[in-house]
Amino acid sequence: MTSGRGVRRFADTLAAAHSIAQWQDTAQIYRQARRIALDRGKRSVPTDLRDRLAELLCRQSASYGDREAEFAHHGFVVVGNIHGYDSFDAELFQALYLDKTLASGPPYHLPPLMQAVLETQRRMRDVRRLKAASAPTMTAAFVGGSTAYAPHHSVRGNVDGKEPSDSDVLIIVEDENGILDFAKRMIDLPGVDAASAHEMVRQAQIFVDRYAGDDAMFSFRLRMWTGSTPDPMMEWVPGKAEYQISLHIFTVASFRHLLVASSPSLRSELAGEVRRLTDYRAHKPETREVRRTFAGIDRSVPMESEQVDHGWISRPRVYYIDDNDSYCPGLIQIILLTAREASWDRLGVSAEVDQLIRKTAERLAYERERREHLYVSLAHPRYPRFALHRRKELDARFGERC
Repeated sequence: MTSGRGVRRFADTLAAAHSIAQWQDTAQIYRQARRIALDRGKRSVPTDLRDRLAELLCRQSASYGDREAEFAHHGFVVVGNIHGYDSFDAELFQALYLDKTLASGPPYHLPPLMQAVLETQRRMRDVRRLKAASAPTMTAAFVGGSTAYAPHHSVRGNVDGKEPSDSDVLIIVEDENGILDFAKRMIDLPGVDAASAHEMVRQAQIFVDRYAGDDAMFSFRLRMWTGSTPDPMMEWVPGKAEYQISLHIFTVASFRHLLVASSPSLRSELAGEVRRLTDYRAHKPETREVRRTFAGIDRSVPMESEQVDHGWISRPRVYYIDDNDSYCPGLIQIILLTAREASWDRLGVSAEVDQLIRKTAERLAYERERREHLYVSLAHPRYPRFALHRRKELDARFGERC
């Protein structure tokens, strides 16, 4: 995970870890949760304790800045010390990565804690590198998916035959030329699968030539760490390093279409009852659009899509207002709403995103005049997988009422 194989002494690392971040609280909560789990025969762990660990880990990782590998290394050392070990080697690393003592509990079976920590940090590192690789193209980015709504909590690795968590990243560029330029720069992204990166360039050219427009986005699943280039953070992991970055790329004009920038509110009489995107992608889209209201009511519908030369065109909804006058944000819009802030913004679009947040809060207040218990988090298809503290943070942005 750092440099070279062999045995690493905890004594060389524990002092350094505690000098950088407040690991004492994490260690205390971990001991408590582990004791409860062992007493119950590893059958369950109180959800709030597992969430508290994720919250503390998020705070501590901020102290490490861009040193994701060091943070993960220190986390394994602190937890390994609690397990009674005094050395760090491949056997211990694998044991902690697969340790399911704190992995279960309602409403969703979580991955092992240290697996979630390592996989979160790997994705954070790769997004940071994506930013560097994209320069000097003028871009902005918003990160969604489990890295946003459940970091160090439900981010899963490529192990036990389960699909690894991907990273959903919304990319905004100035114009169609920026889409192709961005795609070409992904060839130099560390860890990217070369064939995948070159295919992205080819698909981007097709999109620019045939399908680009003020209501269109280009989607591509960029394969990472496929084996041709080993990930040093996965040096001792008994699973594959591969996962995908799901890119959704907009021009500034099409991003404003997603933001409903042309309307002062999200009322149907001003914005309309439905708005759609044109989405071009290489792979077949889902057969259904999974959409929910702020009450969590399922309003899923069949996906409108067709196969075209070299890919697929679909028409997902930006939003939909149902017959009960309930607002249902589409998948891309809910990804944007759950992003805490721009990962970077060289285009100055964050102020426009703030306007969408304001309009969504106003829409939520309007619907709450008729019914209670409405939350933005309930509209997310992955609501059960949210870390509790992130759900509370999200809903507080939109005027949560307890």
